[in-house]
Amino acid sequence: MTTPPAPGNWFVTSNGPLDSTLTGSLASNAIQWATSSPFNHAGLCVDARTVIEAQPGGARRSPIDGYLGANTVWSTGYALTAAQRTAIVAAAVTLLGTPYGWGDIAAIALAQQRLGRFHRIDALIPYGRQPWWVRRLARPDRLICSQLVDLAHLLGGVSLFDDGRPEGLVSPGDLGRLTRSGG
Repeated sequence: MTTPPAPGNWFVTSNGPLDSTLTGSLASNAIQWATSSPFNHAGLCVDARTVIEAQPGGARRSPIDGYLGANTVWSTGYALTAAQRTAIVAAAVTLLGTPYGWGDIAAIALAQQRLGRFHRIDALIPYGRQPWWVRRLARPDRLICSQLVDLAHLLGGVSLFDDGRPEGLVSPGDLGRLTRSGG
């Protein structure tokens, strides 16, 4: 990595916090398979030493050191103003402690792997009549890592996606594709 991450930058990684346990490997591989992506974890830089990330125990602060290796890609090319960076970090801090969205992993897998890039969603259908997984993803009371990054940006006034996707339908692979396109 040539440019160090700044507050508001997000990362995607291929094995999360370097979890070598069997359970961690199975979960990482399942997320990669379900979302057709080499990435299975994401988080947000809040300062030179800290990230905020969603983990099975809830959203928390973690040391940045585990995410500075070759298996991690940062969004350092994504243009943000100082005010946007401050707002994104402030929003991420409000999400600390949010429980992990285990059901959201299944919903995202259905949308991305099984339903062919969410083409069955009709935005004109009222929210209450949307499929269960659309309603589940739009609830911010439980988040997976990539949803936390996306929601912190939205709450900070920055929309990362303009492709009409339902709120909350974002995987680590989606964020990874943004980093490859200059994000």
